[in-house]
Amino acid sequence: MNVSLLAILAAAAATAPLTNSAPGGVSPAPEKKSWTVSSTNSVQNAPTPAQAPARKVVTLSPEAAKEARQILQKEYADPAQIAALKAEGDWTAPLGSTVQILNPDEPRKTMAESSASPIVAQAVIEPSFGFVRLGRVDAKTADALTPILEQFRSKNHVTGVILDLRGVKGEDYPAAARIASLFLPPETEVFHWEKSGRSDAPVKTSTSATRLSVPLVVLVNEETEGAPEILAGALGQQPKTVIVGRAPTPGHTFKATEKKLSDGHILRFATEKAELGKGEAIAGKGVVPDVAPPDYSAEAERDILAKPFEAPVDFAEKPLLNEAILTGKSSSPLPAELEKERKHRVTPSTNSDLVLQRAIDFLKGIRALGMS
Repeated sequence: MNVSLLAILAAAAATAPLTNSAPGGVSPAPEKKSWTVSSTNSVQNAPTPAQAPARKVVTLSPEAAKEARQILQKEYADPAQIAALKAEGDWTAPLGSTVQILNPDEPRKTMAESSASPIVAQAVIEPSFGFVRLGRVDAKTADALTPILEQFRSKNHVTGVILDLRGVKGEDYPAAARIASLFLPPETEVFHWEKSGRSDAPVKTSTSATRLSVPLVVLVNEETEGAPEILAGALGQQPKTVIVGRAPTPGHTFKATEKKLSDGHILRFATEKAELGKGEAIAGKGVVPDVAPPDYSAEAERDILAKPFEAPVDFAEKPLLNEAILTGKSSSPLPAELEKERKHRVTPSTNSDLVLQRAIDFLKGIRALGMS
């Protein structure tokens, strides 16, 4: 996402109170805040980005550390990075999860492919924002998503889209590029593979896909893993796109192998890494959200995502009533839909899903400024 007015909007959405509707369907005016932008375009008063889990440090013997370094210099996906590391302390820390020192009996974490449907939920909310929650990223996902986006465009006339990738895992990287083609301009680099210090030809968006060009919010968490991370990162590089999430993604966009060291420890490292265009590395580091809602636990989010999606209640603005009705001088009853809303007014269900609510707040800000 470009750092500018959009970053200020993102910061405002992250720190403002959750949007709620006042009686009668009229949202209260947002509290005015002043934002200071430095000469480097960084936003002051912006939320502190979500932090990755603490890194486990394993101490190797000097001999095993030297052995590990030699292996990495020959077989790591980018040997030049190894040569630049200082051989002291937790020297592999700059490589993130692309290099791990494991105990021999330590269980391995494997990426479980999702068995969910390509599309788990879809809705039109607020009332002109499209929402889609993916269940997986594979060869069928783009085909399933295409008609939904077309409906958003031609029938619903949405002014923004929320793409929910929370909890989505997978290793079908070409599929991520196909999905990205539905949002990004043709011939945009989505990712490339790095191996032995060399980069393969970039994988780009299709020239034939029909794209939906509206402000986009992508939702992620620490369980957005593999190809979905590439999708989120590629979309997040574009203008009018913001990444919202409770935590960074894990950065598992690589292929790994293992070598046993002389002291018994296991050296697990990336032999190939999928990285974004524009020189942005996410392998081992992950996608860091632009907006991270405070005080939102992993348990609370898992509970919400485990339930069937419930679209928030639509409090669309209603037309002004005429003077006769307002003064009580008319015998005409209130329109049926207004009477029904008066009797059954409820709070939007998104208030419990802080990530989704921040996404809606951001799109509201974009719409209010006429930037849709």
